[in-house]
Parts: sequence; structure tokens; C-alpha cells
Amino acid sequence: MMQTISTKRNGMLKSAVLGLTAAAASILLWLSFNFANLYAESGDNAHAVLIRTCWTLLLPAVLAAGASWFAKPYLLLASFIWSLPISLYLACTPGIYALFGLTSAAYLIAYLMMRSGW
Repeated sequence: MMQTISTKRNGMLKSAVLGLTAAAASILLWLSFNFANLYAESGDNAHAVLIRTCWTLLLPAVLAAGASWFAKPYLLLASFIWSLPISLYLACTPGIYALFGLTSAAYLIAYLMMRSGW
């Protein structure tokens, strides 16, 4: 009985670390994408891109961090579904921003790990 509880706790810890790492990576990538991107346009369109990517990349990352911290697997799944469309789009682009696809997949893996207790 104690071993089962300990194993489940270790699984939750691993999934939380994965979720928090993916969320932190997404936030850092988002900051780079919006403020250090050499290929980004300036002007009014830059503001629109900032708002759109905030809604589709930054907020799901913040939600994933909270879900990982408080062990709420369904919020991790929501983060994955929410960020999936733009993450798939960015995963098909050359360059570092293709890593958004990896962070989105990490949300799903952390969700599955948290649900199974592995």
C-alpha cells in the first residue's frame, strides 16, 4: 500500500516537472517570438501578433504551469487543446519556433502521465 502511494507520488512529481518545464519553455519561446524575433514586422501588425500569440501561446502556458503545480490533469489537457492549432502551424516552420510543437506535445504527455500516475 505504501509503495503504491509512493509510486503514484513520484509519477505525479515527474508529470509536474514535465508540465512546468514545457510551460517555462513556451513562455521563453513566446518572449523571443514577440520581442527578439528578427523577422517580425513592426507597426500595427506587430501589436495584433502580440495579442494573438498571447491568447494562443502564452495563456495556455500559464494555465499548464498552474495545472502542473496544483496537479490538475484536465487543465493540462485544456492547455494542449488550446495551444494545438498554432503549435502545429509553428512546428511546420523552420527555426527555433518549431519547438512550440514540442512544448504542446509535452502538455499532452504530462496530462497522460498525471492521469495514469506514472
